[in-house]
Amino acid sequence: HAYDLKIPTATPIDFVPRIANRLGASGVTVAKANELVKEAIRKGVMAGKVPLSVAAAAVYLAAELTDDKNVPRKIKDIPGASKNIIHDRYDELKKRVLGTD
Repeated sequence: HAYDLKIPTATPIDFVPRIANRLGASGVTVAKANELVKEAIRKGVMAGKVPLSVAAAAVYLAAELTDDKNVPRKIKDIPGASKNIIHDRYDELKKRVLGTD
């Protein structure tokens, strides 16, 4: 049988609030993280990447940009994404979305 089911795919934006909450991020940081994710999607930078790791990287980068003291500066593992993968996505966001190293 051919069913015409549309299964929504998760995007990094779907994960930002949960990760931000877990890390204790401010509302300003959440807004900045969403902005970073939207820009990454627009540029096609994160295509094929695990959405959870992109969201985590965006929250860490947004916390740095907004000087959010609640979010630890050291990237840690979160369930579903290792700190190494998050760090790679962080570097990619910084380089390809912000244009900095």
